[in-house]
Amino acid sequence: MSSFFLNAFKPSYLRNNRRGGQKNIRCFPTCAEEGHKCSGFCGRTVHIQLSAGNGERQGTLHAVAEFLQAGTDGLAVDATAKLAVGTVVTKAFLDANTRVKEDPLRRFIGGAPNAEKGTFGFRPSCWHYSWRSNKHCTNKKHSLRVYVFATASNGSGFECVETIDSLPFSLFSSKQ
Repeated sequence: MSSFFLNAFKPSYLRNNRRGGQKNIRCFPTCAEEGHKCSGFCGRTVHIQLSAGNGERQGTLHAVAEFLQAGTDGLAVDATAKLAVGTVVTKAFLDANTRVKEDPLRRFIGGAPNAEKGTFGFRPSCWHYSWRSNKHCTNKKHSLRVYVFATASNGSGFECVETIDSLPFSLFSSKQ
């Protein structure tokens, strides 16, 4: 059994443009628990259920998520190698690229573990996705990819042990 998302995803989402290059996906993966919010953050926590093997060792795992164009892979530290199962990264790389309140535009969204349930939850202050669109790529599909990392066997960093992709979805602009 492999890890999977506990959330349902919509086939398409509205993305708005904010100041400073921030592009937020609205109502991701569904509207807020209290119902739709017309302004501010409208979305929920995304949860993944870890596979049996990974759930048992969750205390030693880290998880980050990022939005990607469907069918593409994220770039690793040197911007040439793909970030995939087996890739080893440093703690400094993960820390420098994981979003914090002061910098919500970083690449990765950090996951919070729930050891009792064997899950990770992702709840940023906004669902920012910096993909640049144009009229020629409006039909492109996208997904949220989660990378699960374990301490590397040589102890020099974190090894990607699993990736989980959401169902593909399309984006449309609030400018239309």
